[in-house]
Amino acid sequence: MSNFDKIKDQILSLYKNIDPGHGKFHITQCLKNAEYGFSKCDMINRYEKDFVLLTVSLHDIGLLPDLAKFKTSKTEKDELRKIHNTLGADIALAIYEEDPKFKTVKIDREIFKRICDNWSKKEPDSKKGIHYLMHAIQHHRASVDQTTDLDKFVRCCDGLNDHKATLTRAYFYGEDHYPNLTGKEYIKRIKDHLTEKYLSKGYAENLP
Repeated sequence: MSNFDKIKDQILSLYKNIDPGHGKFHITQCLKNAEYGFSKCDMINRYEKDFVLLTVSLHDIGLLPDLAKFKTSKTEKDELRKIHNTLGADIALAIYEEDPKFKTVKIDREIFKRICDNWSKKEPDSKKGIHYLMHAIQHHRASVDQTTDLDKFVRCCDGLNDHKATLTRAYFYGEDHYPNLTGKEYIKRIKDHLTEKYLSKGYAENLP
């Protein structure tokens, strides 16, 4: 069993109480995308596989109110969405540094740090790992430029959903945030959102 496999369920359990569009279902899909991506590019020739999977699994951790509350007073869902990438990076660092505020987070710290410190197959500086991980979390959003290969890989894992998963995410987001829309209004909101995001000139048009 790999080091990541030892803490995978611990990480997935953190996502159990948020909307399905960003919860355990989504993170599991992103990890499957990563496994597929490994066969299509040379990521694991540069980074340790466990490190890449850990980074992918943590990219939405800033959406978790129980963790975000230690870093910001803005814990409403819409507020968290706007800053969840920067919050997520801060939370990952806090877990790595064993910040006592996060002692209730049930992730094996020894394994977490081992994965971060053994991030590269070639780079001897172990402390760079956590900073590459944080950078990828900060830059995973479609509306933010990705500047490293790890940023681009995480963004791709986050954005590459099949049609069912894409519609599921849009549906649950709308159900959570716009409960008073009529059926036709609801369908129009989903259509407008997907058009804005994915079609020509959309902010997620050019997935890496």
